[in-house]
Amino acid sequence: MCGIVAAVGGGSDAVRAGLVGAGLRRIEHRGSPGTRHEDAHAVTAAAHLGTNRLPIVGGPAGRQPVTSRSGATVVVHNGEVYNFRELAAELGLPAAAATSDTAVLAELVEARGVRAALRAVHWEGVLVAADERTGTVVAARDHLGIKPLYLVRAGEVTVLASEIKALLDVPGAERITEVPPGALVTFAPSSAEPVADTWWDAADVVRARPSDVRPGAALDDVARTVRDAVHARVPDEPYAVMLSGGLDSSLVLAHALERSRDVTAFVLYREGSPDVDVARRLCDDLDVELVEVVGHDPHELWEHAGQVVGIVESWEWHVVNHAAPMLRLVDAVAASGRRVVLTGEGADELFFGYTERGADGAVLTDPDALERRRVDRLRALHRTNCQRLDRMSMHRTLECRVPFLDVAVVEAALRHPAPAHLEGGRTKSLLRDAARRVLPAYVTDRDKLSLAKGAGYVYDAVRGGGVFHVPDQGVRDAVDAAVETFPYRFPVERALVDHFVRHGYDRAAFMREATV
Repeated sequence: MCGIVAAVGGGSDAVRAGLVGAGLRRIEHRGSPGTRHEDAHAVTAAAHLGTNRLPIVGGPAGRQPVTSRSGATVVVHNGEVYNFRELAAELGLPAAAATSDTAVLAELVEARGVRAALRAVHWEGVLVAADERTGTVVAARDHLGIKPLYLVRAGEVTVLASEIKALLDVPGAERITEVPPGALVTFAPSSAEPVADTWWDAADVVRARPSDVRPGAALDDVARTVRDAVHARVPDEPYAVMLSGGLDSSLVLAHALERSRDVTAFVLYREGSPDVDVARRLCDDLDVELVEVVGHDPHELWEHAGQVVGIVESWEWHVVNHAAPMLRLVDAVAASGRRVVLTGEGADELFFGYTERGADGAVLTDPDALERRRVDRLRALHRTNCQRLDRMSMHRTLECRVPFLDVAVVEAALRHPAPAHLEGGRTKSLLRDAARRVLPAYVTDRDKLSLAKGAGYVYDAVRGGGVFHVPDQGVRDAVDAAVETFPYRFPVERALVDHFVRHGYDRAAFMREATV
């Protein structure tokens, strides 16, 4: 993983290079020392590409941006392509051309085009590819927007970056937008405006669902794809798992151990945490080292609220509420020296882990309504859990991998309708049954808890503060009129919006819409 910045379009390359360098300095935390501010320019395509790189796959040989062997394609990439070795074999690449996932990605894009390349990769990531033959630049984002990509227009130049904060200093830029999940944006020399297109959408997968699935096939389908996705994400180096003792993170840990036992589990807890006892029992059963991380108290978390908003680039309570407790968790993982951490995020959205309710508060039972809710949750992930995980992990230069959001797992889950996931009135029944093959019942039968509640935080119900203990003077009157343009729901969220505006993030116009 890394942070990328690209400048495309008019002006000189010196101007584009200056914009890229300034953006990279704003997101240095996304790269390791010694691999920051790597850049390259594409002459015909009028693009300058740069990265702050966290080298995992390929090590020093994975330097970016990458130019294809022919010199015709220049690629910068934030993410990991987990099947790059298989793709290299399909392309018949010699070992010297398959030194890293980005090197293979550049050859794949040149050989098949960006759209076909996106269909072939198993990844979480974004890319910007410049074609020196046609002068075209294409920016693309993974199927669910697991990794971020934003853009801003400044005169004739468009600047793209991995975080909003990287675009705040672009001269003359007022309106920051995003490359949507599952989208690609094409900048052609013959067109004044980029053209956006969708290459993947959850609703399309649902519509293409087979009508006849044999008994037992769904269970095998889910069990196999989840296992394969976890295995693909286990690195060759020591790694971490964020463990709550719940179904999802425990299943990730159990499958990861099948590939490598060089793992340390990390659990966040406070007094009264229901997670820590289960995590201790599971790690004892699996003979895995467990690091127990004591979370900040609610008073301290309120003092950190502005910092957390600055990190996650969100004002929404449900994002910041679960990001804030992660401060000490990511600090502990980073201090351990591990650079890769696996999590169980995304399983609830995919496998119906929530009790869904309608506007009237009644439990939803209609399969079509449940399917629409699932698709809506998946479409929002790029601004909820994925944004929280990306920013909190990269804040400490950690690579966070999310096996449940692998495209094969997502499509396997969507292949099966809501009733298959809710048999007997159990949430995530299909995933629970698959997990029984490798996990004990004290894990598979646990009820779902949010990250914060599982860690032992008792929500402040008086001011709607969640994990935060808000003093009487904490929720003050907003001093900026821009705050009132946001659809905040209660005083604490209004205060979070105030922090958001103070950071300058209100220039990201799309963030004025709430996800829930």
